[in-house]
Amino acid sequence: MTADPNVSRHRDDERINVDDDADVSRWAQALCTTPEELRAAMRVVGSDVLRIKGHLFMRLVRQHNRKGRDRDVE
Repeated sequence: MTADPNVSRHRDDERINVDDDADVSRWAQALCTTPEELRAAMRVVGSDVLRIKGHLFMRLVRQHNRKGRDRDVE
């Protein structure tokens, strides 16, 4: 085990602490979303940042595809 504080902090940054409003707000801003949307994503995929990023990205893709289909119908 290493005494390097950056190593343990990196591990902390891989997960979002749902009980820490400041952590949720910081991550919501970093991921260009709202704290409410971030908490909703965490309910679906957990607190792992990579899984949350993937979930939020797929939501954007689905929204974009839906809008494209709506334009084709008009």
